[in-house]
Amino acid sequence: MSIADWCILAAVFLTYLVLIPAKLDPAFDNREPRTVHAAQTGLRRRAWSAHLNGFEALPFFIGAVILAEMNGGPQNCINGSALAFVVARAVYGAAYLADRPRLRSLSWLVGFVSTIAIFLSPLWG
Repeated sequence: MSIADWCILAAVFLTYLVLIPAKLDPAFDNREPRTVHAAQTGLRRRAWSAHLNGFEALPFFIGAVILAEMNGGPQNCINGSALAFVVARAVYGAAYLADRPRLRSLSWLVGFVSTIAIFLSPLWG
């Protein structure tokens, strides 16, 4: 397995890791978790939102990695861009939790551009 393949797993874990503050809410009720999350505010609401955005980013990233590897993209480019994506998503989650919208937007952009680079990498190889 390539580094980029392992980055898929890391990105999935980050999507769940950022959710921890929302799940630690004393009012959390696992019978109706979406209702609880909808009523949360502050840090817990941002954690839920970051979690959802992680799932929005995953399909394109996972698809880009698989397609690039299947179509002979340069593995070092795919790996480097996948690592950049994971770092950007980690910064994104931290910025979201810390209520730093500019840093959050910048890290989202870096992750998105990294995914585009992965997707287009077969054109360079």
